[in-house]
Amino acid sequence: MAIYTGTNWGDPPEGTILQYRQQSSNSNWTNSSTQNWFEVLNYTITPKFSTSKILIMASICGGFGNCENSCMKVVRNSTDIFTGTGGGRNCAIGQAAVSDFSLRHRLSNSNYQCVDSPNTTSTVTYRIYLSTRSDDGNKSWRFNQPWDTNSDGYNYHGHSVITLLESAQ
Repeated sequence: MAIYTGTNWGDPPEGTILQYRQQSSNSNWTNSSTQNWFEVLNYTITPKFSTSKILIMASICGGFGNCENSCMKVVRNSTDIFTGTGGGRNCAIGQAAVSDFSLRHRLSNSNYQCVDSPNTTSTVTYRIYLSTRSDDGNKSWRFNQPWDTNSDGYNYHGHSVITLLESAQ
C-alpha cells in the first residue's frame, strides 16, 4: 500500500490511498419518528481522479426500544447506493440486533463497509442512514446510547464514525 502525498506523481499506482476523511459523533439523541430511514452521519470528499474508488466504512452505536434489528444504508448525494433490507426481521447490511428485552441496557453496534465508484472529481457527500425493523411499526431508538440509560448504572455512551478512503484505480 502506498500513500499519495504529492501532486506530481503522474498516475498513482492502483490501490494507492489518495486521501482519508473521517467524521465522528459522540452526540446522544432519541429517535421516536415513524419514518423508515433516519440520517445519522454524513461526510464529504472530493475525489482527485474520476476513476477513483471510495471505501466507505461506518460504525454506528445505538439502543433500541423493543430490542429489534437495525440496518444501515449508504446514500451518495441523493442516490441510494447500498441499502439493507429493512423489512421484517431481515436487515442484511450493517445489522445489529438485541434479542432479549432484558438487554435494553446494552449498546448495539453496526459496522459496515462498501466500495463506491462516484466517477467524478466534484465533491460527493456520503450519508449513513439507520432503520429499525419495519414490520412492527416501532421505530424508537437512541443514537450512541443504550435504550435504558439509568438502569443499574448503565448510563454510558458510544461513539459513531464514518470513514472515507479514496483509492487510485
